[in-house]
Amino acid sequence: MSVHRKPDKMGRMFIDKRKNTGAKLFASAAKKAAKRRNAENKRMEREATARRKLQEKERAREAKAEARESARKQRENEKEQARKLREKERHDKQVSKYLARFELECQKLDILHNHETAMECANSAIKAGVSVAQINSFFIKGKEDEIHKAAIKSQLTELLNKELLVGVLEDYDQVEISNVIDKLKMTKASGLVDFKKIKVAADLLKKISSQEKENLYWLEEQQKIDKLMVDNLNKLMLLPEDFYSISDYYLNADKLTLEKFEKSKIYQDGLLKKKKVVDEVEKKFLSLISD
Repeated sequence: MSVHRKPDKMGRMFIDKRKNTGAKLFASAAKKAAKRRNAENKRMEREATARRKLQEKERAREAKAEARESARKQRENEKEQARKLREKERHDKQVSKYLARFELECQKLDILHNHETAMECANSAIKAGVSVAQINSFFIKGKEDEIHKAAIKSQLTELLNKELLVGVLEDYDQVEISNVIDKLKMTKASGLVDFKKIKVAADLLKKISSQEKENLYWLEEQQKIDKLMVDNLNKLMLLPEDFYSISDYYLNADKLTLEKFEKSKIYQDGLLKKKKVVDEVEKKFLSLISD
């Protein structure tokens, strides 16, 4: 506010209290601008809040939709699993009837059978629409020897595998094994209760068992020699050229025990050669320090 002192006509002084209109207009404009800015800010905040609420609402709607879809899929999956389970139970019950009939027919014929053959026949019968009563006509008759032989081979193979210690069955004479199976095939199921009591089978089992024990013995001896050679390598007991020549010797040797290896000329010569080299080096070293 500006204050001016002016004399009147009578020479009296008074104070001019009129305000500065320019400052008033500026202040008013600034106030209005601030008010507009405040209103704009509030409007933007309301819009942002509205957008946020709309987005939250949309996300909630999508989440509910996903939850409903997930629940629907889960219900469908549970129904499908239940359906498959019921179907499997029906199939297993049906298969069990075919298996029981298959076993009964084999018992009547006094032939052996294995589970794999029986299952294959049962599944084939169901797929082909063959009744339980017809399983003999379609899947056993004319195939008795084949069924009997397959069961004998399966049981004998299982027994032979139990005798294996280090090898595999393919290491042994397959013709000999086949001959034993053919001989066993000539005996009815009632006479094949225990293969170990049948000479041809017992002899084969004994032969493979004995061979496996022998193979295990020689493998253990080989491992002992391997350990000794590793120790020699670590302790520098052999010269490099002797180490490789001795390794070739024992790796190519047939049925070499640790005791025989340690007494072998090539091994003893190798140790002696390294000892002589070490003795000569020590001798030279001692002569140098004594001088």
